[in-house]
This record gives sequence, structure tokens and C-alpha cells, in this order.
Amino acid sequence: MPDCYFTEDEKKQVYANSKKYFGTTQLCSAGGYILPDGTLLDFRNDVAKTLGQRSRRLEHEEIRWPIMKAGCQIKSNPRNVAIEELGLVRFHQTPSFMSLEMSELPNPEQIKRIEECLVQLEPKAEIFFDIYKRPYADSSRKNVIGDTISLQSNPRAALRKLVRELRRAREDLEFIV
Repeated sequence: MPDCYFTEDEKKQVYANSKKYFGTTQLCSAGGYILPDGTLLDFRNDVAKTLGQRSRRLEHEEIRWPIMKAGCQIKSNPRNVAIEELGLVRFHQTPSFMSLEMSELPNPEQIKRIEECLVQLEPKAEIFFDIYKRPYADSSRKNVIGDTISLQSNPRAALRKLVRELRRAREDLEFIV
């Protein structure tokens, strides 16, 4: 059972709350989540922003605050709510890898942001991605697909492979449900 059910208007309110709470950035190394409109939430803390630091400082669970402001009482991990109920893409990167976590195929705006981040960050080793679909009978998450993409070619080739895998995963999800 999901923590909250959101109407489309409530989702828009959470997205607006998130932009106001975290701010937005074009700097992929500071990003925490990609919203459905392709906006990258800025997950640097205020000190890091003031000092001009370029990397994420907040934990992904901080997404709880804009969600709770919309009236949702979160009982599970807040990033589950963000990913599964609100359609956000969890974004994490280090100098050597990039990780994407989602519950459905990213929309065109999210894919565009992922591509921009691949080009901007040029991860050196791998891209990890996971798509989760929560079983109806229980609130734990079930990994439907997970993969690692080696970056032996250029980032655009890696993105094409990622998108192909995501589309295949979407077909698998539709088959399961």
C-alpha cells in the first residue's frame, strides 16, 4: 500500500515545493532528483552553495520535507515515495560512476536531462540503473531490472544503450502488471 495517493494537482504542488525548498541547478554534480519537467533539484546545502562547491551534500531522503508539506505522512523511505508515487528519477554520481533509480521509463524531458548530465559529468567507469515496481501485496520494493553499462564508448552511445534498456524494462513492467 503506497504511503500517499497524489492527484495531478497535488503532484504539481510537491514539484513546486521541491523547487522552492532545494532550488534548481544546471550543475549535474549537485543534483539529487530529476523532476518530470526535466528540472534537476539542487542537493547542495546552503554552506556548499555559498562557498560555490559543486557536489551534492544532502541525502536523498531529504525529499521528505516537500512531500510532507503536501500532507503526506511518510511511513517508508521518502525516496520510495518520490520515485514510485511522484515519478522522480533519483540521480547520484561520483567521479567514476553515475546511478539512476526510477519506477518507470523516464519521460523525454528527464531523458534530455540524463543525456546532459552524461555529457557534463563524463562518468569514467559505469552507469548503474535500477527500475523498481512495488508489489501490490506488500510495501517492500522489488527489483524488476537492474543493469550496469560500461563506458568504453562515448557518453551518447551509453545513453542510447541506457534508453534501449529502459524501454525494454518498461515492456517487462507492463507484462508483469
